[in-house]
Amino acid sequence: MSATAPTNVDDQLEPHIATTSAETIPYAPAVAPAAAGEPLPAWWPTHRVHPAFCLPGEHTDDDHPDDRVCWGSNGYVDLALSAPVATGDGTTRPEYLIVTPSQHVDETQPKLWLGLDESDVGRHLTVAEARQLAQRLLDATYEAEGARFGGGPAA
Repeated sequence: MSATAPTNVDDQLEPHIATTSAETIPYAPAVAPAAAGEPLPAWWPTHRVHPAFCLPGEHTDDDHPDDRVCWGSNGYVDLALSAPVATGDGTTRPEYLIVTPSQHVDETQPKLWLGLDESDVGRHLTVAEARQLAQRLLDATYEAEGARFGGGPAA
């Protein structure tokens, strides 16, 4: 990886793989139900494109109007600096952030949920806001590693 920061997040993201200074992260978009041979529910508007990130098997024709939501895959980031969380079986696990794309049938654009664990603590972001956040995180990461100022990643 180059020692200079990318000019925007798209410079970091390839169609099927994203890289960071520490690791390689596989990236594969979810398959659209139509591509998987699954019919769309009767309530999905024919004039609106069904989100490609929608996971197969998520819809039924009798879904309650509040539940007519397309969900994508969850992405997780374990938080090493946070205290472990107790589980119901007496063990602990890391606290984590979760990011998930979604779009309700009445919404014209997808949004992303960025939350803490499985709680309601978090925020919905537009796709543009999520890209901006991703760019700011990359910028801050490169700066923290010293790459922004030509010093390369910290050892």
